[in-house]
Amino acid sequence: MGADGRLDDVLDALARCTGSAMSAASDDEHERWPVYLAACGRSQCRDLLLSAVALEPDSSVASGIVLRMPAGLTQNLASVERGTS
Repeated sequence: MGADGRLDDVLDALARCTGSAMSAASDDEHERWPVYLAACGRSQCRDLLLSAVALEPDSSVASGIVLRMPAGLTQNLASVERGTS
């Protein structure tokens, strides 16, 4: 499974975690953005959000989400990107 498939799986789980409705068109950053925003304030979605940001193909979207994450959530982002979390 490629990175896109992994992102789809993470987004599905993230949408369930937040109770968000998300269309299957996860290739559109405008569809992904509200799911990411909903997850930003939910500690139970932390690991999924970090995984999604690491897989996010649009660096502007990934940066925007990182800037919105509460303090402490971004501490482990580097380890998630390295696959060592």
